[in-house]
Amino acid sequence: MIDHLRQELAVVARAQAAKRHYNISVLNDMPQDVGAISMGIYDDDQVFISYASGRDRMIGISIRSRDVVRDCFEHYYDHLWAKATPIRKCLEDPVPEPS
Repeated sequence: MIDHLRQELAVVARAQAAKRHYNISVLNDMPQDVGAISMGIYDDDQVFISYASGRDRMIGISIRSRDVVRDCFEHYYDHLWAKATPIRKCLEDPVPEPS
């Protein structure tokens, strides 16, 4: 997990160096794997949603609509983002991997 976080942090650093608003946070305080969706909001008018469906299958969809993003996803996203740990903090204070 730490190696993956380092790779993602490098992506964040490159994006921010190019003046792009890109950041990653991690929901690591979940009591168990909840099978949640992954979501990103881009340019305030596009949402990308993905989730694992079985061991080797990812499902994803992109929706481009300012109304859909604002009315359906911004509050959910903001709520999760407020609870998440910034990726830099995860590297400073890594959560032990389950054994």
